[in-house]
Amino acid sequence: MRTLLAGLVALAMAGTAGADDAVAPPPRVLPSDAPPLGLLPPLGFYRKSAYEVWQNLSVDRQGYWRARVILTPNGAFYRYNGQPFPWTTTQPLLYAPYMPYATD
Repeated sequence: MRTLLAGLVALAMAGTAGADDAVAPPPRVLPSDAPPLGLLPPLGFYRKSAYEVWQNLSVDRQGYWRARVILTPNGAFYRYNGQPFPWTTTQPLLYAPYMPYATD
């Protein structure tokens, strides 16, 4: 066992003796994918309010919460997804023709 260990140490020493003569190649410049310092994105973020979902709802004539309908000269549509609301002439009590408490 001692002979094996001594042989391994001698082999390791012989490998490092020739390394002093070697010359390292000059460093190369790698291309950078990072944007220039003037074009960094902003570090902040926008946090949605927990109450923002209520902007898409409105109270109907019976006091229940329903999807808010926006009435425009081009037709009525749901505020949350923009789909048309086809019942403006047949069932006008399903929506309010105004937008109360509009904040945006």
